[in-house]
Amino acid sequence: MKCAWSNKKTGVRGAACWYCVVLAGIFSLVCACQPEPSGAALSEGRQAEISVPLPDKVDARMRRAAGKIQAYVEIPQLDLRVDLIVGEESATSRAVGEFPPGRYTVHIVFEAASDFGEHVIAEGYRTILFGSGLNEVVFESSDYQYPDDDGDQYSNLTELEYDTSPSDGGDHPRAARVFATSVQGTGNLSSWPEAGGKTGLAAGDAICNTVANNAGLGGEWVAWLSDRNNDAFCRVQGFSGRRAEHCHQPVTPASAGPWVRMDGFPFAPDIRQLTQDLILYTPVMFNEFAQRLMSEGSPVPVAYWTGTSQFGISSMESSLFRDFGADCSGWNSDNNEESAAIGATFGGNINWTLTGDNTCDRKNGLLCIERGNAMPLPRFKRAGKRVFLSSSKGNGDLSSWPEARGKTGLSAGDEICRSLAKAASLDHADRFKAFLSDDRHTALDRLVSQGPWVRMDGVLFADSKADLSLTLNRDDSGNLVSVSGGPFSSLSITEKGQQVKTGGAEGLAWTGTDVYARPSTKNCNNWSSSSPSTTGLGGSSTLTLTWSGLDSDPADDSNATVCSSYISLFCFEDEQ
Repeated sequence: MKCAWSNKKTGVRGAACWYCVVLAGIFSLVCACQPEPSGAALSEGRQAEISVPLPDKVDARMRRAAGKIQAYVEIPQLDLRVDLIVGEESATSRAVGEFPPGRYTVHIVFEAASDFGEHVIAEGYRTILFGSGLNEVVFESSDYQYPDDDGDQYSNLTELEYDTSPSDGGDHPRAARVFATSVQGTGNLSSWPEAGGKTGLAAGDAICNTVANNAGLGGEWVAWLSDRNNDAFCRVQGFSGRRAEHCHQPVTPASAGPWVRMDGFPFAPDIRQLTQDLILYTPVMFNEFAQRLMSEGSPVPVAYWTGTSQFGISSMESSLFRDFGADCSGWNSDNNEESAAIGATFGGNINWTLTGDNTCDRKNGLLCIERGNAMPLPRFKRAGKRVFLSSSKGNGDLSSWPEARGKTGLSAGDEICRSLAKAASLDHADRFKAFLSDDRHTALDRLVSQGPWVRMDGVLFADSKADLSLTLNRDDSGNLVSVSGGPFSSLSITEKGQQVKTGGAEGLAWTGTDVYARPSTKNCNNWSSSSPSTTGLGGSSTLTLTWSGLDSDPADDSNATVCSSYISLFCFEDEQ
């Protein structure tokens, strides 16, 4: 067999069929192999030059930050190593020889020598069977790995780019942070001791900075608050004014973010995606001391004042709040006849900033966001079984859903999930089940798997089956004092990877299961009724505490949904 190869970028062509076939995809080569008329075996002595495209971020800027970078290709079965010369856009070798047909592992490595020592910054593997009939090997960018020697979720490559040590887990880039204050107060922010005598929005910012300094956080902080003249969208970027007026800038700025929670997990990628695309990875959940929401002994409020809609603008621009003067008179009133919009510490989707309103005499916390410090987010995507909110919606008679394919009850729910998983080309589509209870079955007991489950964006939903249930601990007066269990994030991502962008019924899913993951009697007659005179309990895709069901009292029907409503299902990948 004879082969010619060419570099896709340069068009340079050469001989050496074995390198063409083995390394074509890896090194961006295109093979054109034709058998010799005599069917001759591989010829010997032909030489080829290897050209390797550089991995992501291994560019001129990276080389200046990381120091000397070297690269090589090795094939362990042949005890062969070929050094590469790293150029501006590619890494190339001098001429090399051939080897016979067989199964080979091709390993490409990029290393950096810096003040922090030598570290592998990128590497890739491909096992191939070289023989007659094989014309090309495709090497995708996803085949590259970026090692993280110190396990801090920042790759060696990223650490060197930002001048931190790849060998020290405590030395890594730090994205800006968010937290919910452990202190609470009324809508008259000047009355908070931490306000330092300031009023309105300035009082909110003072409270955040005082609380952060008391916790030893440092940095510059701003309260996520809007009033009728200044939107939170502008304020977190250091500007005044309204988003509709470009924050008093020539064009609308969008430079804030990304942010992490106080446990270091990503909160949101940037201000534009947070307020336009509603991309929020996890609820805030933590206070300035990195104490989790409502864990025992943790003073983290359930809600915080915002006066802000999901778009980062004053909630008074929404008809829902316009009549209530939804910023406590510019954050200067504790009048119980006025109200302001609040966000939820356990809220995803829009609920992180707009989950309802409270009268201004009530006590809530504040959401504090760090300005500047535009460092990258740590790695956060997890491996695990898939879980999603169904993109399809239907009433409480699950057999009426087109995806049910003639099945009824719980079997219809499972078939709906499997049909959607199959349409989305998910692995193990036939193993999905709907998170549903009826009179005889519990949603939790129907799941065999112990987890973990991850959303379609790679964010962890629940580490284990135990995290799918929730314990709400109350004092003698019925006040919520602590929470244990519960999922890691909200579940507002569909099987298509799409984010639910509105609250209310849009984010509900039939479950027949209460807030403690117990079966409810409200199940649309075992998922056979679409009558408005019957009800079914649903869970919220935009909240973590009430994800499985909105009721905690079996006798309370106020949060149940009439069975004629069209809402979604929660779908879990299970064991076979």
